[in-house]
Amino acid sequence: NNYIVPLLDPRNNVRWIEWQYKEFGEDTKVMMGQEISEKMELENTYELLVQNAEDLIYRCDTEGNFIFANNIIFERLGYEKDDLIGRDSISIVPDDFQQEVRHFYRDHFLERKTTSYKEFPILTKDEEIIWIGQHVTTIFAPGSQSYINGFIALARDVTAVRRQQQLIQDQRDDITASINYAQRIQFNLLPHERYFTSGFREHFIIFKPKDIISGDFYWMETVGETTVLAIGDCTGHGVPGAFMTLLGINLLNSIVKENCILDPGNILDELDKRLIGILPRSANQNSLNDGMEMTICAIDDNKNELAYACAGSRFLIYSEDTFTMLKGDNKHIGDRPHEDFQFYSTHYASFTHRDLAYFFSDGLQDQFGGNNDKKFTFRRVLAMLEENANLPLPDQRGNIEQTINDWMGNTEQTDDITLISIKKKIV
Repeated sequence: NNYIVPLLDPRNNVRWIEWQYKEFGEDTKVMMGQEISEKMELENTYELLVQNAEDLIYRCDTEGNFIFANNIIFERLGYEKDDLIGRDSISIVPDDFQQEVRHFYRDHFLERKTTSYKEFPILTKDEEIIWIGQHVTTIFAPGSQSYINGFIALARDVTAVRRQQQLIQDQRDDITASINYAQRIQFNLLPHERYFTSGFREHFIIFKPKDIISGDFYWMETVGETTVLAIGDCTGHGVPGAFMTLLGINLLNSIVKENCILDPGNILDELDKRLIGILPRSANQNSLNDGMEMTICAIDDNKNELAYACAGSRFLIYSEDTFTMLKGDNKHIGDRPHEDFQFYSTHYASFTHRDLAYFFSDGLQDQFGGNNDKKFTFRRVLAMLEENANLPLPDQRGNIEQTINDWMGNTEQTDDITLISIKKKIV
């Protein structure tokens, strides 16, 4: 038998002695004492720390029944000691979560985990739900790593954090829903596929926004015998870029449809002037760098040529197995003009029903990916188009999209991607 007795030493300090009494025979009885003052002090300190901790600390047996709970549990949950000790710990979990929590404990013990973490709700005595973030530590029998005596749990009230997280999630869902709706609006403002079908003998459109809505856009209108096609790449992507696309689309509608301006250079001049009027630059105001790269092509069904003007952009014509890159002016729409810039120039290039034109934003060439996570580059864009140029345009689209997807892999999309190809009608 063991007995723990406090004794006073010569200095009147309390010393705790653990006595062991053994009988070795009728005439031989031995009592041995060992000082355990330090051990008792540590245990008392540990108990004080546990009882006065701000976290919820409790211990359960192998059946999951409470065998210890610190004071904060009773204070926070409103239970009396007799309400919890000996009770199944799962019983204070709301019914909808009990199976999930049971599976958590089952997996914890089956996998012989030393510690694990779980967030779940529990009920106070007044049926209030609070959320706890709980660390569970397995208690093994002394000297064993297989026989389990139960577990001890340290939990923290995370209700306020969960509410904040839910609020953030709700706000994120609302924003995402709004952006998805904006995507539908933006998509409906783009030319319908049937306009391309009626305007060109063949075509394909690859349009991949980076963030649901795009800073790229394309626009098309036929006036008489002339079809005007525009491809724009606005500053930024996502919501800021999308606002710029709305400005670009509305301004082009006004310039071409209402004012019947069909010359590409004149369209860009008017677009530049109007955009600067909407977003003025002033030395006394914060500088705005909003603008857009733009390609405008005017195609007359009765002529074997196209008229074009470019604002910081470029495009390709494929004719007789050869690619020709066409450029215009370096000034972007909305940028401050250079000293030697006067107006956007209209250029002309041969374009017959046997030729192909490719229009694109810089999103594809700037896309990171591949084995070394590098940019796709314009060189690869050109090689990809050369590889597919003699196929029907619908087949080209499928091959090109596969190439893009293979290159990106699991890499996040870098920018909005637009690639459009057209073949002129036979008149």
